[in-house]
Amino acid sequence: MKANSLSFYSLEKSYYTDGITLKENIREAMRKVNFKKIEESNYEFTGLTLPSLFSFSERVTVDFIQLDQNEYLVELESKCLFPFQIFDWGKNRRNCDRFFKCLDSLNY
Repeated sequence: MKANSLSFYSLEKSYYTDGITLKENIREAMRKVNFKKIEESNYEFTGLTLPSLFSFSERVTVDFIQLDQNEYLVELESKCLFPFQIFDWGKNRRNCDRFFKCLDSLNY
């Protein structure tokens, strides 16, 4: 886990699977946790959360890199979209936790 400010959170985990399956599972996990406007490139996904009582919205970025033949590092970064929002009230951490819980269930 990286150092986090009050309106930003990042979490990373390793997965042992092939890249095609991992990419499909990341896409599906983003849909299941209700991230919107999902865009993807080779090794990165981006999306937005819906506004809530706790924040206007967050931008989530999922990067994955290959460490070994069937080992990948997946990092999710969640950051408040509104630049003047100082506190996120735990929303960015919950975004990371929900995503990885869903991704874990799809990979095992």
